Formats: sequence, structure tokens, C-alpha cells
Amino acid sequence: MTSTHAPNVNDHGANPSGRGLTRAVVTGGAGFIGSHLARLLCEQGIETLVVDNLSTGSREAVVAAARLVEIDIRDAESLTRVFASFEPDAVFHLAAHIDVTASIANPVFDADVNVCGTVTVVKAAVEAGARAVVFASSAAVYGNPQSIPVPEEAPLLPLAPYGASKKAAEEYVRLLCDAAGVRWSVLRLSNVYGPGQQRRPGGGVVPILFHTCLAGETAVLYGYGDMKRDFVYVGDVVDAFVRAARTGSGTYNIATGSTVSLNELFEQIHGLVGRGDARRAPARDGEILAIALDPGRAKRELGWRARTSLEEGLREALLWYQARIQE
Repeated sequence: MTSTHAPNVNDHGANPSGRGLTRAVVTGGAGFIGSHLARLLCEQGIETLVVDNLSTGSREAVVAAARLVEIDIRDAESLTRVFASFEPDAVFHLAAHIDVTASIANPVFDADVNVCGTVTVVKAAVEAGARAVVFASSAAVYGNPQSIPVPEEAPLLPLAPYGASKKAAEEYVRLLCDAAGVRWSVLRLSNVYGPGQQRRPGGGVVPILFHTCLAGETAVLYGYGDMKRDFVYVGDVVDAFVRAARTGSGTYNIATGSTVSLNELFEQIHGLVGRGDARRAPARDGEILAIALDPGRAKRELGWRARTSLEEGLREALLWYQARIQE
């Protein structure tokens, strides 16, 4: 299959050059966000190692300039050996179990991947001499916030095991990195969307709506379509990861700071596609009703902001979905 990717993420704002980074590991680099990140790193001349077990990721998504090693992040012996051989300057940890509904049905597996896997990755990074660890966390750690946009200091009250596992993993990143004197950043991501996002469980509402509309089918809008999310474009998100690896220290919300309801999102996608329908249903267990994250700290400390409008980002995503249908 021919791989069709998003436009160069450098087109969506001035990215840092990656000075000080020569080698980087991206766990989950065959997945949606990770593959965009690996591509950006390679474009900046950074030697990049992708670590992915390909359980949900795709070989075709990995940029040709990166090296792919098929390893499960819970395989401590193999991971430690590969990291030690590669000697990364920075480790970007994106590999995760992301299906909220599945985490409720099987919290043991969710914790094994997201908590134990994170411990294994951070230990391997520290032992390999990495100078920075950047961890992909989630808005799910906040649960239903009392007010929005949510600052990083807000209480962490996750509604599902997925959010709880991300919360616990954040603490392990902080604890293990501080103990070793390694600089760390936790990026709490809002709803990331864009080209390359597959339609799969836990994969996000945007690809679901594009697929159903392009097929002329009926989409289901949970929470009767009134649930509100903070949608941030993947090109902007990977820019934040590189900035965090260079200068970040602490926890950052990576988001737009504004909300869009599922009804509004459907109307935009329906308008772009020109067909499709929707029906409304109650919210599912563990789903947040409304959330947006305050990105102020990322702007102040990383010089980052979301530069891509929802309209622009959805148009870029539509081109990718249309190309896949034509393949």
C-alpha cells in the first residue's frame, strides 16, 4: 500500500531546529502521533529509532529515514539492550493502550501497558544515558473538570482506568527521572486529530466521522452530541514534543484551550464531505462531558501554541482519508 502522509508539519509554524539532539527514540512511532513525530525528527536531521510492537501501529506509517525495531515496551531485557546500543539523547514515550472503554473491561492489561510499560521505558532511557524524557499523557487525567480551560494545577480525578494509568505513569516519569537527574516533560494532550489517524477502538472521533460520512453512513454521536472536546492538530502536537525535549521541564497542557461539541464537529465534517448522517445516543461509561485545556504554560515556557485552525486541520485530514479510499 502506498503511504499517504500529512503535509510537512513545518508548514504549520516555526519548529525548533532540534539543536542539541542527535539521536532520539520514539516509542509508539508506528502509530498516529508517533509516526508524525518520527518524521519531524528525521526532517530535522535527528537520527531516529522507532520502537513499536505493531499491535496497532503500521510499518507503512514509519518514515523511511527512521529505523524500526519491533519490541513490546514491557520487554525490559530487549528494550534495555536496544536503548543502550542506540544511546539516545532523548526518549519520546508515546506507546500506550488508549482505548478508554477497553480499559474499563480490562484494567489489568491497561495498567500493565501504560504503567509497567512506562516504568520499563524510563528505566531503559536512564540507563542508556538519555538527557531528556518526554511522556505523552492525556487530558483524561483530569476527569470532568470544575471549570474550563483546565490548568495543569487542577485536581486529577480520572473517570476510567485509562486516565488512572496515565496519572500513575506521570508520577513514575517524574520520580525515576528526578532520581537519575534526567530532565523530563509530561505533555497532557487534548483530542489530537489529523492525517494518518486510523478508525479503530480508542482512535478518536474524527476518523470515525470521516469514514461514516465518506461512506454515506450514519454516525453515532454519544452524549447526544453535546459532549465538548478540545481538538488539536497533530502537526502542532509533534512540534510541542520537540520543543519539550530541547527546553521543557515539567508538565504541559498541549491543546487549543477552546471547545467544540460533537454536533459542531459533525456539521463541519459533513459540510466538507457533503454526505452522511448522524444519530444521537447517551454518553458511555468513563467519558468526559466537556473539557478544554489551558495551554498557557506551554506558550510561556516552550514558545508553543496551536497554530492550525480546526477548519484547516479537517481539510488536511480529509485529503488523507480520500486518498486512502482511492487506493
